[in-house]
Amino acid sequence: MMGRDMQPFSVVEDRGFRELLNELDPRYKLPHRTTFSRTIVPDLYNTTKQKIMDKMQADAPVSIAMTSDIWTSRAAVPYISFTAHYLTSDFNKVNFLLDVETFREDHTANNILEKWDHVFEDYNIDCSKIKLYAVTDNASNYRAALGRVNQLVTGISCFAHSLQLAVRDTISNCPDLSASLKSGQQIVSAFNYSSKRYEVLRKHQRQVGLTETKLVQSVDTRWNSEYLMEESILKNKQAITLALLELKIDGRTSGDWEYAESYVKVMEPFFQITNLVGGEKYCSISTVIPMLYTIQCKLDKFKRSDSAILSEIATVAEAQLSKRFPELLRNSDIHKAATLLDPRFKNLLTATTQDSAALLFNRIFGESNNSVQHIESENSSSEDDDDDLWGPLSALSASQRSTEDSESHSPLLLELKSYFQEMVIKRTDD
Repeated sequence: MMGRDMQPFSVVEDRGFRELLNELDPRYKLPHRTTFSRTIVPDLYNTTKQKIMDKMQADAPVSIAMTSDIWTSRAAVPYISFTAHYLTSDFNKVNFLLDVETFREDHTANNILEKWDHVFEDYNIDCSKIKLYAVTDNASNYRAALGRVNQLVTGISCFAHSLQLAVRDTISNCPDLSASLKSGQQIVSAFNYSSKRYEVLRKHQRQVGLTETKLVQSVDTRWNSEYLMEESILKNKQAITLALLELKIDGRTSGDWEYAESYVKVMEPFFQITNLVGGEKYCSISTVIPMLYTIQCKLDKFKRSDSAILSEIATVAEAQLSKRFPELLRNSDIHKAATLLDPRFKNLLTATTQDSAALLFNRIFGESNNSVQHIESENSSSEDDDDDLWGPLSALSASQRSTEDSESHSPLLLELKSYFQEMVIKRTDD
């Protein structure tokens, strides 16, 4: 329970827990909490750590992707964590949480680098023999730390984190939108922090046929927080309006409501994509370029809307997206390679199978190729389905042109070309 469910050591002193164990086996003598904290749990940690090290040594991965983050607990204690991800020789995905430790020192690049070095040394990870990738947030101290070892570790910014920073920047660069969201927070607080007001809201929810539920409160540190809040407010708009009238509380202006509705429309693909790339059981780097393309297409459509407010938010969001993803919008090599290796998206970057094979071949051998095409939002002229996240991708060519190249004799290049000539699988498949 302590290791799996994060229960405190004091759980062994809880009356109910002791009575349960006594009911199961009156002969069992439960160890004291200090025995757990000083002996049992440390031994369990060491045993588990050794199993992880043995597993990693047996698997002998050729590359490892590390994810790391720094955060502060509710008790105001800073922590840093490290997780390793890799594929086994039979293509099974493996991930291990290698370390979580307090980080009370200044969060400078040097101190972060020391933490990384400690993990590598602790788990016998030889940076000179294993290709390492590091996915972190966009904090300058993390970027500086990785920059000092970039000859050994390839740093990759967390796509979801960058996406959410673009969302935050969109809000801060739209004063009227920011004011509208603030009014939404006030509405939620008015009902969620007063039992009397909440009962009035529940009454009107029943009256208009809605499920009785609390409104979602936005939290600054939680991704998609404002989107989920506004979505819940709009869903309960009629009940909220009636409740505010009964309570004689000033409600939103028509302009505020329009900003809220436009914000939810623009941010829906951001919300969907953040959830998609945040999965733990599948690789998501291959979806980054297609997802950026999807967002660009949808923003371009919103910019052409008859609604001035919808167009305004979409224009600002597009500018912030370009600011946060200057390299990815030009298609970085590592993301291009990942996209080409995904059977769902392998035909998006180039016009022909030969171009795709050559691009991936050059990426494998570290050569550059600037002759291939890049996907651009203006390539799509058809109207996509607003509810279909993959709609804009369907506007691209369903398959590449098959080309013959009599000069290509490399077995690897021919094998890659054969892969690109196979049919693309459904976008929704994993």
